[in-house]
Amino acid sequence: MILKRYTSMRKALFLFTLVLSTSLFADSEKEIVLFALEKSPDIRIERLSLNQDSLDFQAAKAAAGPVLLLSGAPMVEWHPATKTIYPWHSQDTTLTNKTLNGSLGLYGTTTFPGGTHLSLSLAEELDRNIDLASSLYATTFRATLTQPLLKEGLGYSSPEYRIKAGRVALKISQAQFRQNLLKSLSAIRNAYWDWVVAKKLLAIRQTEIGYAVSALEFERNRFKLGESSEVDTLSSALDYLTAQDNLLSAEYSEKNSRNSFRIILGLSQETTDIPFTDTVSISLMPLPSSAELQAAALANNTGLSLLRATRESLELQHRKDRNALLPKLDATAGYTKTRYGSKVFGTDAASSLLPETADPYLGLTFTWDLLSREDRFTCRASNAALFQSAISESTAVLNLKADIESFVDGWQRDSLRLSLKEKEVTIAEKRFKQAEESYRLGSMTQLEKTKAQNDLINAQLGRLEALIALKKLEIAVDESAGLCFQRFNIEIP
Repeated sequence: MILKRYTSMRKALFLFTLVLSTSLFADSEKEIVLFALEKSPDIRIERLSLNQDSLDFQAAKAAAGPVLLLSGAPMVEWHPATKTIYPWHSQDTTLTNKTLNGSLGLYGTTTFPGGTHLSLSLAEELDRNIDLASSLYATTFRATLTQPLLKEGLGYSSPEYRIKAGRVALKISQAQFRQNLLKSLSAIRNAYWDWVVAKKLLAIRQTEIGYAVSALEFERNRFKLGESSEVDTLSSALDYLTAQDNLLSAEYSEKNSRNSFRIILGLSQETTDIPFTDTVSISLMPLPSSAELQAAALANNTGLSLLRATRESLELQHRKDRNALLPKLDATAGYTKTRYGSKVFGTDAASSLLPETADPYLGLTFTWDLLSREDRFTCRASNAALFQSAISESTAVLNLKADIESFVDGWQRDSLRLSLKEKEVTIAEKRFKQAEESYRLGSMTQLEKTKAQNDLINAQLGRLEALIALKKLEIAVDESAGLCFQRFNIEIP
């Protein structure tokens, strides 16, 4: 019975070691990442925020587009007693009339690239005298074309600037989204692997207590047969209690890491649909060279992308502020035509005393704020902000290169450490096997056998720590170099 249980424990340890050291890519990590993209509350919030910023940009584009208004100002006005005084008569003459006034017009405006502004309107005005039973309609068509030549001209008009600023703001939002998404995915991956390590640590502790149970039963049988002392039995009992304490700690750690993982995914403790298997392997992808990593990081690092987008926004603002210091010089051209009649859009004889007018015109308007104190200070402030942004970006590039070098050095160091731990496990397994045989033959004490067993467990724990250290470093490299999206084939805006 004891030998059968002991053999099954050895098989379990062998399978665990095989799974732990496999070099195949763990599909479950990709499944967790894809699962998190759909379920994680933090990522869902980031998506909604990005969608809101995209709608804000669409609103800015719509605000800069053509405007078409139907307006009456006033649409209808009733005057119950309008007095008209004629002072040129020998005696002042005053007439009191009931009048009705109204207007309705169609107005359209648009701004073209370069700041050219076009305004068109067609308006109809009514002046009706109730007492005299007469009506007068005035139809007016206006077309105005304005081209700013200095201030607010050549790409600096308000509609154009709003579109450009909105486009850059959306670029900043996209960079922030990528940055926050990478941080969220890194946190999820770290929580996932913490859970994996906790489960594997639990498996080691279960193997440990299996050894302790077998050893305790073996010593008790030997004591009954008079082949060992009571001290050996008590020593085995103490080893069992120690293994039991280690197992309880491992179970507590596994439960905490599992709950933390569920929380970061936004899942309740009752949820079971997590793509995880007990046989998941801690796999490591090949690390690119330092030069390749630096090139990838300079191109894909989200923090650097955010700084570049911010600098682009500050450059746009500074150009706008410099343009605001220029005089306002606008070229204008227009045409106005008015005609009168007793009917809507009419030109009948009843209004012959009011001639039809047509008025084309060309002109220039000039305005210059000679002091421009507020604009000057605003321009200086935006220039200082732009200079500060350039320094921040240069510093970020230097820090990023240093981080990549540190990652590469750490990877080489931890890889060597893992190689040593693998050798320690191999040696510890051989020594434990020899210790078991020697103990059965009576040439080794219980204390020496327990030491060999603890050496094997400690070697396995050391290898597990070395593996997870490399895995955490891989996650940090993915976040810094922006490789996480490529690794899991994630398409982002």
